[in-house]
Amino acid sequence: MSAFSLVTLLSLLPSIISALKCHQVATANLSNPPETQATECIAGSLACTKLVDYTTKTFTKQCQQFNCTVGLLKIFVSWYT
Repeated sequence: MSAFSLVTLLSLLPSIISALKCHQVATANLSNPPETQATECIAGSLACTKLVDYTTKTFTKQCQQFNCTVGLLKIFVSWYT
């Protein structure tokens, strides 16, 4: 194993061992949000999201299995093409 491979492996190790932590709320009222602690997401989660519904004045917080910016990039590209 080369020195470069070893350094690369060691630099990736902390991200593999420690999971992403997010505040997870199924559904809550915007005017009375619950106090939550961040909990570990399942392996492979890349982002924490908060979805707000201003019509019903509720929100959810959850772990996502994909990177949110990728989806937004596709939307912006489709608007301008």
